[in-house]
Amino acid sequence: MDIDEVRKDVDLESHFKSRTKLADGVFSALRHLIVTQKIKGGERLDYKEIGLLLKVSRVPIREAVQRLEATGLLRVTNNLGTYVVSLSREDIEDIFEIRLMLERGSVAKAIDRIPHETLRELKSVFAEEAGSENRDPGYHTTEAIMKADDELHNLIVDSADSQIFSRVYGQIENFILA
Repeated sequence: MDIDEVRKDVDLESHFKSRTKLADGVFSALRHLIVTQKIKGGERLDYKEIGLLLKVSRVPIREAVQRLEATGLLRVTNNLGTYVVSLSREDIEDIFEIRLMLERGSVAKAIDRIPHETLRELKSVFAEEAGSENRDPGYHTTEAIMKADDELHNLIVDSADSQIFSRVYGQIENFILA
């Protein structure tokens, strides 16, 4: 990872603005770097390099790494280091199959009780995502599109008004984004 290149490409300051704990900002920034593949699957995480990039000490990095390991995005091995998890094609297919099942179930639960405001919001987010491919030649990698896509799928799952559906979706969401 080229620190100067990442600093030019990514606004990392925004990950720290609304955070009460420094480790929360580090968690958010690292998750963002992994999801946008600035730090790629299989790549070793260099704590010193991350500290220089984010201008933080090792303590909040270690705390953020523990949380990212719990989400499944990082693998920490004693004496070998910390690595971004690489997903196989089969893993990716399984993740999207789970998302499809959750979204179908969410729509089935919500169909008779979804508020009109949520439907308007879904329509708006869907229109934003659908129109972006034509406006943006880098469609598949832009952060705005990733955000719109994430919002759309979260709205679908949230419309079921089920804590369990939302919790399960939250667990796989990191892998969907990566």
